[in-house]
Amino acid sequence: MIDFAAAERNALDEYLPRLNARGYRVVRRPARADLPPFLADYDADAVATGPDDNIIVEVVTKGSPTAQSKIRRLREILAGHPDWRLEVIYGGDGERQVPIASLSSIEQAVANLDKLADARAALLLAWASLEAIARNLEPSETIKPQTPGRVVELLAAGGFVTPTQAELLRNMANIRNQLIHGNVDLQPSAGQLQELIVTTNELLSLLKTQPQVGVLS
Repeated sequence: MIDFAAAERNALDEYLPRLNARGYRVVRRPARADLPPFLADYDADAVATGPDDNIIVEVVTKGSPTAQSKIRRLREILAGHPDWRLEVIYGGDGERQVPIASLSSIEQAVANLDKLADARAALLLAWASLEAIARNLEPSETIKPQTPGRVVELLAAGGFVTPTQAELLRNMANIRNQLIHGNVDLQPSAGQLQELIVTTNELLSLLKTQPQVGVLS
């Protein structure tokens, strides 16, 4: 079964930081006070205001029964307001359940981190291990694919990492994102990578003390 709320949340997690980086003030799930009068009755996913224009962000997930009608309505509303425009982002096909990795599989992956000569490969495997650990620690919160930023916030909110470790993970998440999108010139420093490996090992040790959840097929 498609979880449209999870698909929307993950799409916004991925997209809204780009608007922030472009200088927009972004409000997620805005209240009436955050909207102009002509949008006051509209249930917006997000709005972004800037010096030159303003954006209403609408998430569309494949299979949503109301997506196209919402887009048509928004275009009609915005037609008389040239200082506002619509940006539609797509939440994929609707995330489905992701299996929870076994403890032995995670242990094997973490054990291989120090064996990888390429720092980029080690970072990506460390991040995969980190997310696998997060799924075990917070199974009800990670049924669907998670953005790197949400993985970090889940670990921080749950008290599984310290504020210093959370900041490290945010920085490493940025490097991870650039790597998987083709910036192969970027490499983590030896110090950063070692801190990530240490943090991952500490989380693995913590996981071993927790009741194990069942592996989903």
